[in-house]
Amino acid sequence: MKASKQRQPPYPRRLDERMGCRAGSSYPPVLWQYIGNDIAGRRARPSSRKPTQSVAHGDGMPPPRPGAVQLNPIRARIADREIVSAVPTERLHALTTYSGRQLSLDHCAADEIFVEDIAAALSKVCRFGAQTRVFYSVAQHAVLVRDIVVEDLDRPDLALFGLHHDSHEAFAGDIPSPLKAKLNEESGGAYDRLCDRLDLAISEAFGFSIPPDDDSDDRAVVKRADRIALLLEARLLLHDEGAGVQRQLEDHGIALEDLSSSRHVGAPLQPPDAEARFLAAHAAASGASTPA
Repeated sequence: MKASKQRQPPYPRRLDERMGCRAGSSYPPVLWQYIGNDIAGRRARPSSRKPTQSVAHGDGMPPPRPGAVQLNPIRARIADREIVSAVPTERLHALTTYSGRQLSLDHCAADEIFVEDIAAALSKVCRFGAQTRVFYSVAQHAVLVRDIVVEDLDRPDLALFGLHHDSHEAFAGDIPSPLKAKLNEESGGAYDRLCDRLDLAISEAFGFSIPPDDDSDDRAVVKRADRIALLLEARLLLHDEGAGVQRQLEDHGIALEDLSSSRHVGAPLQPPDAEARFLAAHAAASGASTPA
Protein backbone atom coordinates (compact mmCIF):
# COMPACT_ATOMS: atom_id res chain seq x y z
CA MET A 1 0.00 0.00 0.00
CA LYS A 2 1.34 3.38 -1.02
CA ALA A 3 2.33 5.50 1.95
CA SER A 4 0.48 8.82 2.16
CA LYS A 5 2.59 11.93 1.84
CA GLN A 6 3.05 13.93 5.04
CA ARG A 7 1.37 17.34 4.90
CA GLN A 8 3.93 20.12 4.47
CA PRO A 9 3.70 23.46 6.24
CA PRO A 10 2.52 26.35 4.01
CA TYR A 11 6.00 27.92 4.13
CA PRO A 12 9.53 26.68 4.92
CA ARG A 13 10.32 25.38 8.40
CA ARG A 14 12.82 28.15 9.13
CA LEU A 15 10.30 30.90 8.41
CA ASP A 16 7.68 28.88 10.30
CA GLU A 17 9.82 28.88 13.42
CA ARG A 18 10.89 32.52 13.00
CA MET A 19 7.26 33.65 12.89
CA GLY A 20 6.57 31.66 16.06
CA CYS A 21 3.92 29.29 14.76
CA ARG A 22 3.65 25.51 14.86
CA ALA A 23 4.55 23.38 11.86
CA GLY A 24 1.57 23.17 9.53
CA SER A 25 -0.17 26.17 11.11
CA SER A 26 -1.78 28.47 8.57
CA TYR A 27 -1.08 31.81 10.31
CA PRO A 28 1.57 33.07 12.75
CA PRO A 29 0.39 34.46 16.12
CA VAL A 30 1.04 38.08 15.13
CA LEU A 31 -1.44 37.71 12.24
CA TRP A 32 -4.05 36.20 14.55
CA GLN A 33 -3.41 39.21 16.81
CA TYR A 34 -4.14 41.57 13.93
CA ILE A 35 -7.28 39.64 12.99
CA GLY A 36 -8.47 39.76 16.62
CA ASN A 37 -7.95 43.53 16.77
CA ASP A 38 -9.83 44.01 13.52
CA ILE A 39 -12.78 41.96 14.76
CA ALA A 40 -12.81 43.82 18.08
CA GLY A 41 -12.71 47.15 16.27
CA ARG A 42 -15.61 46.19 13.99
CA ARG A 43 -17.73 45.08 16.95
CA ALA A 44 -17.00 48.31 18.82
CA ARG A 45 -17.97 50.63 15.97
CA PRO A 46 -20.83 52.94 16.97
CA SER A 47 -24.31 52.13 15.79
CA SER A 48 -25.89 54.22 13.03
CA ARG A 49 -28.86 54.89 15.31
CA LYS A 50 -29.06 58.42 16.68
CA PRO A 51 -28.12 58.41 20.38
CA THR A 52 -30.52 59.68 22.97
CA GLN A 53 -29.66 63.24 23.95
CA SER A 54 -28.96 63.87 27.60
CA VAL A 55 -30.92 66.82 28.97
CA ALA A 56 -28.10 67.80 31.30
CA HIS A 57 -25.20 67.27 28.90
CA GLY A 58 -26.67 67.50 25.39
CA ASP A 59 -23.86 65.38 23.96
CA GLY A 60 -25.60 62.06 23.48
CA MET A 61 -23.82 60.58 26.49
CA PRO A 62 -25.37 59.61 29.83
CA PRO A 63 -24.54 61.80 32.82
CA PRO A 64 -21.55 60.65 34.91
CA ARG A 65 -22.16 58.39 37.89
CA PRO A 66 -22.06 60.09 41.30
CA GLY A 67 -18.49 60.08 42.57
CA ALA A 68 -17.00 59.18 39.17
CA VAL A 69 -13.45 60.41 38.56
CA GLN A 70 -13.38 63.29 36.05
CA LEU A 71 -10.47 63.37 33.58
CA ASN A 72 -8.68 66.60 32.83
CA PRO A 73 -9.31 67.91 29.27
CA ILE A 74 -6.10 66.46 27.82
CA ARG A 75 -6.71 62.95 29.16
CA ALA A 76 -10.39 63.22 28.20
CA ARG A 77 -9.41 63.93 24.60
CA ILE A 78 -7.11 60.90 24.64
CA ALA A 79 -9.82 58.62 26.03
CA ASP A 80 -12.54 59.94 23.70
CA ARG A 81 -13.71 57.32 21.16
CA GLU A 82 -10.77 55.00 21.89
CA ILE A 83 -11.42 51.27 21.63
CA VAL A 84 -9.83 49.04 24.24
CA SER A 85 -9.26 45.65 22.68
CA ALA A 86 -8.88 42.42 24.60
CA VAL A 87 -5.96 41.57 22.29
CA PRO A 88 -2.68 43.31 23.26
CA THR A 89 -1.34 45.57 20.49
CA GLU A 90 2.13 46.56 21.71
CA ARG A 91 3.86 44.45 19.06
CA LEU A 92 1.82 46.06 16.29
CA HIS A 93 2.09 49.68 17.46
CA ALA A 94 5.67 49.99 18.70
CA LEU A 95 8.18 52.36 17.14
CA THR A 96 11.93 51.74 17.09
CA THR A 97 13.61 55.01 18.00
CA TYR A 98 16.96 56.51 16.96
CA SER A 99 18.69 55.03 20.01
CA GLY A 100 17.33 51.53 19.26
CA ARG A 101 14.74 51.58 22.04
CA GLN A 102 11.05 50.74 21.65
CA LEU A 103 8.27 53.30 22.10
CA SER A 104 4.71 52.02 22.47
CA LEU A 105 2.33 54.31 20.59
CA ASP A 106 -0.56 52.84 22.58
CA HIS A 107 0.77 53.73 26.05
CA CYS A 108 3.55 56.32 25.44
CA ALA A 109 5.18 55.89 28.85
CA ALA A 110 7.52 58.58 30.17
CA ASP A 111 10.31 56.06 30.72
CA GLU A 112 10.33 55.40 26.96
CA ILE A 113 11.07 59.06 26.11
CA PHE A 114 14.68 60.22 25.64
CA VAL A 115 15.85 63.64 24.51
CA GLU A 116 18.47 62.23 22.13
CA ASP A 117 15.72 60.41 20.21
CA ILE A 118 13.67 63.60 19.95
CA ALA A 119 16.62 65.78 18.91
CA ALA A 120 17.83 63.31 16.28
CA ALA A 121 14.38 62.89 14.75
CA LEU A 122 13.30 66.54 14.77
CA SER A 123 16.58 67.59 13.17
CA LYS A 124 15.66 65.45 10.14
CA VAL A 125 11.99 66.46 9.87
CA CYS A 126 11.40 69.37 7.48
CA ARG A 127 8.94 72.14 8.31
CA PHE A 128 5.89 72.96 6.16
CA GLY A 129 5.58 69.38 4.94
CA ALA A 130 8.90 69.82 3.08
CA GLN A 131 7.26 72.38 0.73
CA THR A 132 10.10 74.82 1.34
CA ARG A 133 12.77 76.40 -0.83
CA VAL A 134 15.50 74.95 1.41
CA PHE A 135 15.60 72.35 4.18
CA TYR A 136 14.58 73.76 7.58
CA SER A 137 14.09 71.38 10.48
CA VAL A 138 11.48 71.19 13.23
CA ALA A 139 14.40 71.11 15.70
CA GLN A 140 15.53 74.57 14.58
CA HIS A 141 11.91 75.78 14.76
CA ALA A 142 11.62 74.47 18.34
CA VAL A 143 14.75 76.38 19.40
CA LEU A 144 13.38 79.55 17.77
CA VAL A 145 10.08 79.22 19.67
CA ARG A 146 11.99 78.67 22.90
CA ASP A 147 14.04 81.86 22.25
CA ILE A 148 10.91 83.91 21.56
CA VAL A 149 9.21 82.61 24.72
CA VAL A 150 12.23 83.34 26.93
CA GLU A 151 13.66 86.51 25.39
CA ASP A 152 10.82 88.30 23.59
CA LEU A 153 7.85 87.30 25.77
CA ASP A 154 9.89 87.20 29.00
CA ARG A 155 8.71 83.79 30.23
CA PRO A 156 11.86 81.78 31.10
CA ASP A 157 9.71 79.49 33.25
CA LEU A 158 8.13 78.17 30.02
CA ALA A 159 11.45 77.41 28.30
CA LEU A 160 11.00 73.62 28.31
CA PHE A 161 7.34 73.84 27.31
CA GLY A 162 8.27 76.15 24.42
CA LEU A 163 11.16 73.95 23.29
CA HIS A 164 9.09 70.74 23.37
CA HIS A 165 5.78 72.11 22.10
CA ASP A 166 6.21 70.09 18.88
CA SER A 167 8.32 67.21 20.21
CA HIS A 168 5.53 64.73 19.52
CA GLU A 169 6.44 65.24 15.85
CA ALA A 170 9.64 63.26 16.49
CA PHE A 171 7.38 60.19 16.57
CA ALA A 172 4.20 61.30 14.75
CA GLY A 173 5.75 63.43 11.99
CA ASP A 174 5.20 67.07 11.05
CA ILE A 175 1.85 67.16 9.27
CA PRO A 176 0.74 70.46 7.67
CA SER A 177 -2.35 71.95 9.31
CA PRO A 178 -4.76 71.40 6.36
CA LEU A 179 -3.78 67.73 6.12
CA LYS A 180 -3.92 67.34 9.91
CA ALA A 181 -7.47 68.71 9.95
CA LYS A 182 -8.46 66.30 7.17
CA LEU A 183 -6.94 63.28 8.95
CA ASN A 184 -8.64 64.16 12.23
CA GLU A 185 -11.96 64.67 10.48
CA GLU A 186 -11.86 61.26 8.83
CA SER A 187 -10.42 59.36 11.83
CA GLY A 188 -12.41 60.91 14.65
CA GLY A 189 -9.42 62.86 15.98
CA ALA A 190 -6.99 59.90 16.11
CA TYR A 191 -3.93 61.99 15.25
CA ASP A 192 -4.67 64.59 17.93
CA ARG A 193 -5.20 61.87 20.54
CA LEU A 194 -1.83 60.31 19.67
CA CYS A 195 -0.14 63.72 19.98
CA ASP A 196 -1.83 64.30 23.34
CA ARG A 197 -0.51 60.95 24.63
CA LEU A 198 2.99 61.79 23.43
CA ASP A 199 2.87 65.31 24.90
CA LEU A 200 1.91 63.97 28.32
CA ALA A 201 4.71 61.39 28.25
CA ILE A 202 7.27 64.01 27.12
CA SER A 203 6.26 66.49 29.83
CA GLU A 204 6.45 63.78 32.51
CA ALA A 205 9.83 62.59 31.23
CA PHE A 206 11.41 66.05 31.34
CA GLY A 207 9.68 67.44 34.41
CA PHE A 208 7.51 70.26 33.10
CA SER A 209 3.76 70.63 33.07
CA ILE A 210 1.34 71.19 30.20
CA PRO A 211 -1.67 73.30 31.22
CA PRO A 212 -4.79 71.13 30.83
CA ASP A 213 -6.91 74.11 29.78
CA ASP A 214 -6.48 75.11 26.13
CA ASP A 215 -7.32 78.71 27.05
CA SER A 216 -4.72 79.05 29.82
CA ASP A 217 -2.27 81.97 29.84
CA ASP A 218 0.76 79.67 29.60
CA ARG A 219 -0.60 77.95 26.50
CA ALA A 220 -1.40 81.34 25.00
CA VAL A 221 2.21 82.49 25.47
CA VAL A 222 3.67 79.42 23.75
CA LYS A 223 1.04 79.54 21.00
CA ARG A 224 1.84 83.20 20.31
CA ALA A 225 5.56 82.40 20.12
CA ASP A 226 4.78 79.50 17.77
CA ARG A 227 2.77 81.78 15.46
CA ILE A 228 5.46 84.46 15.45
CA ALA A 229 8.03 81.82 14.51
CA LEU A 230 5.66 80.49 11.82
CA LEU A 231 5.42 83.91 10.18
CA LEU A 232 9.16 84.55 10.39
CA GLU A 233 9.92 81.15 8.86
CA ALA A 234 7.27 81.44 6.15
CA ARG A 235 8.76 84.72 4.95
CA LEU A 236 12.14 83.03 4.54
CA LEU A 237 11.20 79.54 3.39
CA LEU A 238 8.01 79.65 1.30
CA HIS A 239 7.76 80.72 -2.31
CA ASP A 240 4.98 83.23 -1.56
CA GLU A 241 7.21 84.76 1.17
CA GLY A 242 4.61 84.06 3.82
CA ALA A 243 1.71 85.93 2.24
CA GLY A 244 -0.73 83.06 2.81
CA VAL A 245 0.43 82.50 6.39
CA GLN A 246 0.18 86.22 7.14
CA ARG A 247 -3.45 86.30 6.02
CA GLN A 248 -4.23 83.33 8.29
CA LEU A 249 -2.49 84.87 11.32
CA GLU A 250 -4.12 88.30 11.07
CA ASP A 251 -7.18 86.81 12.83
CA HIS A 252 -4.88 85.86 15.75
CA GLY A 253 -3.38 89.31 16.11
CA ILE A 254 0.00 88.45 14.60
CA ALA A 255 1.27 90.98 12.03
CA LEU A 256 4.64 91.84 10.52
CA GLU A 257 4.82 95.18 12.31
CA ASP A 258 4.45 93.41 15.66
CA LEU A 259 7.58 91.32 15.18
CA SER A 260 10.75 92.27 17.01
CA SER A 261 13.22 93.95 14.66
CA SER A 262 16.05 92.03 16.35
CA ARG A 263 14.41 88.62 15.96
CA HIS A 264 15.32 86.66 12.86
CA VAL A 265 15.27 83.00 11.89
CA GLY A 266 18.93 82.62 11.07
CA ALA A 267 20.48 80.48 8.37
CA PRO A 268 18.86 77.05 7.99
CA LEU A 269 20.94 74.44 9.80
CA GLN A 270 21.88 70.99 8.60
CA PRO A 271 20.58 68.08 10.74
CA PRO A 272 23.75 67.55 12.85
CA ASP A 273 23.92 71.26 13.73
CA ALA A 274 20.18 71.51 14.43
CA GLU A 275 20.38 68.41 16.64
CA ALA A 276 23.28 69.89 18.64
CA ARG A 277 21.46 73.23 19.00
CA PHE A 278 18.32 71.47 20.26
CA LEU A 279 20.24 69.39 22.82
CA ALA A 280 22.04 72.51 24.08
CA ALA A 281 18.74 74.38 24.45
CA HIS A 282 17.23 71.43 26.33
CA ALA A 283 20.20 71.27 28.70
CA ALA A 284 20.02 75.03 29.36
CA ALA A 285 16.25 74.96 29.93
CA SER A 286 16.45 71.91 32.19
CA GLY A 287 19.13 73.59 34.30
CA ALA A 288 17.12 76.78 34.59
CA SER A 289 13.99 74.82 35.54
CA THR A 290 15.68 72.70 38.20
CA PRO A 291 14.85 73.91 41.73
CA ALA A 292 17.85 75.06 43.76
